[in-house]
Amino acid sequence: MKQRKQNQNFTLLYVALAMSLLWVLSSAYVLFLHYEKLYRLGYLPGPGEWRPAHNRKALTNTDVDQLKPWATFAFVNKVFELPPRYLENALLISDTAYPDISIEELARMQAIPTPTLLYTVQELIRARILPRGTS
Repeated sequence: MKQRKQNQNFTLLYVALAMSLLWVLSSAYVLFLHYEKLYRLGYLPGPGEWRPAHNRKALTNTDVDQLKPWATFAFVNKVFELPPRYLENALLISDTAYPDISIEELARMQAIPTPTLLYTVQELIRARILPRGTS
Protein backbone atom coordinates (compact mmCIF):
# COMPACT_ATOMS: atom_id res chain seq x y z
CA MET A 1 0.00 0.00 0.00
CA LYS A 2 2.79 2.38 0.97
CA GLN A 3 4.76 1.48 -2.17
CA ARG A 4 1.70 2.17 -4.35
CA LYS A 5 1.21 5.64 -2.76
CA GLN A 6 4.87 6.43 -3.33
CA ASN A 7 4.61 5.38 -6.98
CA GLN A 8 1.57 7.64 -7.42
CA ASN A 9 3.52 10.58 -5.95
CA PHE A 10 6.41 9.99 -8.36
CA THR A 11 3.98 9.70 -11.25
CA LEU A 12 2.39 13.02 -10.33
CA LEU A 13 5.83 14.60 -10.03
CA TYR A 14 6.87 13.33 -13.46
CA VAL A 15 3.63 14.55 -15.01
CA ALA A 16 4.10 18.00 -13.45
CA LEU A 17 7.71 18.18 -14.66
CA ALA A 18 6.72 17.06 -18.15
CA MET A 19 3.96 19.68 -18.31
CA SER A 20 6.35 22.39 -17.10
CA LEU A 21 8.90 21.42 -19.72
CA LEU A 22 6.22 21.41 -22.39
CA TRP A 23 5.07 24.89 -21.33
CA VAL A 24 8.64 26.27 -21.43
CA LEU A 25 9.32 24.75 -24.85
CA SER A 26 6.03 25.95 -26.33
CA SER A 27 6.61 29.47 -24.93
CA ALA A 28 10.09 29.53 -26.48
CA TYR A 29 8.64 28.35 -29.79
CA VAL A 30 5.97 31.07 -29.79
CA LEU A 31 8.54 33.69 -28.86
CA PHE A 32 10.80 32.53 -31.68
CA LEU A 33 7.98 32.58 -34.24
CA HIS A 34 6.42 35.86 -33.19
CA TYR A 35 9.41 37.89 -32.01
CA GLU A 36 8.99 40.61 -34.65
CA LYS A 37 5.27 41.01 -33.94
CA LEU A 38 5.87 41.15 -30.18
CA TYR A 39 8.62 43.73 -30.78
CA ARG A 40 6.31 45.94 -32.89
CA LEU A 41 3.63 45.73 -30.20
CA GLY A 42 6.16 46.90 -27.60
CA TYR A 43 6.27 43.69 -25.54
CA LEU A 44 9.93 43.00 -26.32
CA PRO A 45 12.96 45.24 -26.82
CA GLY A 46 14.45 45.50 -30.27
CA PRO A 47 17.86 44.33 -31.39
CA GLY A 48 20.63 46.02 -29.44
CA GLU A 49 18.25 47.30 -26.75
CA TRP A 50 19.13 44.62 -24.20
CA ARG A 51 21.04 46.07 -21.29
CA PRO A 52 22.80 43.50 -19.12
CA ALA A 53 22.87 44.46 -15.45
CA HIS A 54 26.67 44.47 -15.36
CA ASN A 55 26.75 47.32 -17.93
CA ARG A 56 24.67 49.66 -15.79
CA LYS A 57 26.46 52.48 -14.06
CA ALA A 58 26.76 51.90 -10.33
CA LEU A 59 25.31 54.45 -7.95
CA THR A 60 28.02 56.71 -6.52
CA ASN A 61 28.07 59.09 -3.61
CA THR A 62 27.29 62.01 -5.94
CA ASP A 63 24.07 60.50 -7.34
CA VAL A 64 21.82 61.77 -4.56
CA ASP A 65 18.96 62.48 -7.01
CA GLN A 66 18.93 58.81 -8.07
CA LEU A 67 17.96 57.65 -4.57
CA LYS A 68 14.71 55.64 -4.54
CA PRO A 69 12.17 55.08 -1.73
CA TRP A 70 12.85 51.34 -1.62
CA ALA A 71 16.44 51.93 -0.50
CA THR A 72 17.21 50.91 3.06
CA PHE A 73 19.12 53.20 5.35
CA ALA A 74 21.93 50.60 5.48
CA PHE A 75 22.22 50.92 1.68
CA VAL A 76 22.07 54.72 1.83
CA ASN A 77 24.74 54.88 4.55
CA LYS A 78 27.05 52.59 2.58
CA VAL A 79 26.63 54.21 -0.85
CA PHE A 80 26.92 57.77 0.38
CA GLU A 81 29.60 56.91 2.96
CA LEU A 82 27.60 58.34 5.86
CA PRO A 83 28.28 57.64 9.52
CA PRO A 84 26.00 54.78 10.63
CA ARG A 85 23.90 56.92 12.98
CA TYR A 86 23.85 60.18 10.98
CA LEU A 87 20.40 59.76 9.38
CA GLU A 88 19.02 58.02 12.45
CA ASN A 89 19.84 61.03 14.60
CA ALA A 90 18.93 63.65 12.00
CA LEU A 91 15.50 62.10 11.33
CA LEU A 92 14.89 61.14 14.98
CA ILE A 93 14.38 57.49 14.08
CA SER A 94 13.64 55.37 17.13
CA ASP A 95 12.67 52.16 15.33
CA THR A 96 14.92 49.25 16.35
CA ALA A 97 14.89 47.95 12.76
CA TYR A 98 17.10 50.87 11.68
CA PRO A 99 19.16 50.72 9.41
CA ASP A 100 17.38 47.76 7.80
CA ILE A 101 14.19 49.67 6.98
CA SER A 102 13.52 51.47 3.73
CA ILE A 103 12.75 55.14 3.32
CA GLU A 104 9.27 54.12 2.16
CA GLU A 105 8.66 51.99 5.28
CA LEU A 106 9.77 54.80 7.58
CA ALA A 107 7.50 57.27 5.78
CA ARG A 108 4.57 54.90 6.24
CA MET A 109 5.37 54.37 9.94
CA GLN A 110 5.72 58.10 10.60
CA ALA A 111 2.68 59.02 8.44
CA ILE A 112 4.83 61.26 6.23
CA PRO A 113 4.37 61.37 2.44
CA THR A 114 7.12 59.25 0.90
CA PRO A 115 8.29 61.98 -1.55
CA THR A 116 8.65 64.40 1.38
CA LEU A 117 10.80 62.02 3.40
CA LEU A 118 12.83 61.08 0.32
CA TYR A 119 13.54 64.76 -0.36
CA THR A 120 14.52 65.30 3.29
CA VAL A 121 16.92 62.34 3.16
CA GLN A 122 18.43 63.64 -0.08
CA GLU A 123 18.95 67.08 1.46
CA LEU A 124 20.57 65.58 4.57
CA ILE A 125 22.92 63.58 2.35
CA ARG A 126 23.81 66.68 0.33
CA ALA A 127 24.47 68.63 3.51
CA ARG A 128 26.83 65.91 4.70
CA ILE A 129 28.73 65.05 1.51
CA LEU A 130 29.02 68.41 -0.23
CA PRO A 131 31.88 70.55 1.03
CA ARG A 132 30.83 73.76 2.71
CA GLY A 133 30.61 76.73 0.36
CA THR A 134 29.78 74.71 -2.77
CA SER A 135 26.45 74.16 -4.46
